[in-house]
Amino acid sequence: MYKQTPSGIWTYIPEFFSLEEFFPPEQEHLFGVVLGDVPVIWMGIDDRVKWTADQLRMIYGTAIMNTWHSVRMQSRYGFHRYRGWRSRDCSVGAQFSQHKMGCAADIVFTGVEADAVRSDILANPHQEEFQFITFLEMNVSWLHFDCRPHDKLNAGIIQYAP
Repeated sequence: MYKQTPSGIWTYIPEFFSLEEFFPPEQEHLFGVVLGDVPVIWMGIDDRVKWTADQLRMIYGTAIMNTWHSVRMQSRYGFHRYRGWRSRDCSVGAQFSQHKMGCAADIVFTGVEADAVRSDILANPHQEEFQFITFLEMNVSWLHFDCRPHDKLNAGIIQYAP
């Protein structure tokens, strides 16, 4: 849902993902910084990524991002802290990673393989729920999508295989 700050700035607040799922523990001290009732840190993630993550969770069911905040989640899915936003000086990922721009997410679905989700997205790239996805990482066990600037209409979704 979109919320407006007292200064008139609108931002999307995910319905199905918490701050802990999008941000690493190093940012936890900022979770309580709010404008009105909007945690300011949410503005560090592109609205298209937050909205798309919610849409994917509605379609494919339970989805896991960061697990650092939950021992139970760590025991089931491993320890993850950088599947959403990453700081510019984070040593994980590429120097100009879309995660460091607030434009990417890495998601694991508990009921469907990432390859099946990627296949759906590639077969229906203009479906409303997939409309903002411009890049997919291939051949990995999680779904990495991002919303980087790219002419998807004429050039399609960028597919990268590490």
